[in-house]
Amino acid sequence: IPSTAHEYALLDALTSKNPGSVEVLLQNLLSEGKNPFLLLSLIGRNFSQYLSLKHALSQGTPLGTVRERLGISPWIFNKQVEVIK
Repeated sequence: IPSTAHEYALLDALTSKNPGSVEVLLQNLLSEGKNPFLLLSLIGRNFSQYLSLKHALSQGTPLGTVRERLGISPWIFNKQVEVIK
């Protein structure tokens, strides 16, 4: 199931530590019929990528190498780099 703009907005709200927005977005996604387990998987996968990215960068691994290893599209990868800095 492809991700929607609301799902990306949820991830943005989580990383910006905005609980009010998280609650509203989560309620909207669930009312749209999104499977809560798929949403949990999406959140878990993204935070796992954040941790992998942070670890690789702390080891001095070049950004291009990290992106290739994680298999993330460039625009998502750049967004994740912004989040962890």
